[in-house]
Amino acid sequence: MAGAAPGPYAPHRSARTPPGRVYTDPQRFDQEMERLFFANWLAVGSSSEFAERNRFWMREVAAESVLLARDRAGELRAFYNVCRHRGARLVDGPPTTDGGPIVCAYHGWTYGLDGRLLGARDTDDLPGFRVDDQGLVPLHVAEEGGLVWIHFAAEPAPLAASFGPILSRWGGVHGMVRGARREYSVAANWKIVVENFAECYHCAPVHPTLNRITPYRSGANDAWFARGARGEFAGGYMELVDGCDSLVRGGRTSRPPLASRRAEDRRRIYYYVLFPNLFLSFAPDYTMLHRVDPLAPGRSRVENEFYFDATTAGLPNFDPRDVVELWDEINRQDWRVCELAQAGARSRSWHGGRYSDTESMVCDFDRTIAERMGDPDPWSGGPPRRAP
Repeated sequence: MAGAAPGPYAPHRSARTPPGRVYTDPQRFDQEMERLFFANWLAVGSSSEFAERNRFWMREVAAESVLLARDRAGELRAFYNVCRHRGARLVDGPPTTDGGPIVCAYHGWTYGLDGRLLGARDTDDLPGFRVDDQGLVPLHVAEEGGLVWIHFAAEPAPLAASFGPILSRWGGVHGMVRGARREYSVAANWKIVVENFAECYHCAPVHPTLNRITPYRSGANDAWFARGARGEFAGGYMELVDGCDSLVRGGRTSRPPLASRRAEDRRRIYYYVLFPNLFLSFAPDYTMLHRVDPLAPGRSRVENEFYFDATTAGLPNFDPRDVVELWDEINRQDWRVCELAQAGARSRSWHGGRYSDTESMVCDFDRTIAERMGDPDPWSGGPPRRAP
């Protein structure tokens, strides 16, 4: 739902959208997991969720199951949730044991919170068996902007190279308190969900309440994917109408603006996509997060979280329902049209269409996907090329 104005980068005016097979083909889906998700930093939750020491957690991330463990000294680590013996999943559901060890339910192999193998029965005399070689397979993990990030690659680029500018500008959710969380199952491809977030062309017919508070033609985009050193994020802002001071039910809230919001920020709602699947939204009095997990070509899980100032959230009369209930309505409206788009993408008649003049960010996202997947350039019909 980024701002409407095209900005300086506007190939969308002569471009065509991707064809339906991009959203439905199983082989394409598997390739996207490898080239986009396993090759980028992915947020798995807030640092506050994983703050407790001497404990481990399980998260489903990009078709993989991941263990996160914070030891007694406070160091956070991440591992594949897979036993090194026969490949069984170690933790299947919420962990029931704090402090470890992590025990495989199949044959009892046991691991510490640092991933080391602590015990494996009947392996002492195996030729070439070294305990030090049998620890859990690690993943890169980082904490930035109040969020925990993981990377599946052996040597990822620094997180700051991808998201440093936006996390520095807004602070992510650092120092904030999660006031509510919602989870949704959406019968649509993950890219359709992202594309929907990246435009407000649909807002007038689909979101009448939202459109009354922030009209769809208001605002502008102010960030684009991979433009020089700008980073792996894109988005912009929309403006509140007179008489409204936040994007909440009724348009007005008793919560004070966050201290980190500048004067102009208090009249705007900012929406950013952090490539490939994280949405960060910044309102005057709260920060919102959506995380899209691809489950299948036509199925996604969306987690929606709301963060507030810690002092405000600690007041006896704190009540986030004016935010949460409005966004639950907006989300469900979005998922409905995303599912309609997914159903249409399966039609043999659908070979792509034209972007409207307010869908420059959707075009930018689609072009970024095409470049990284090595697709033929949908703007010229020729070979892929890097965007300027």
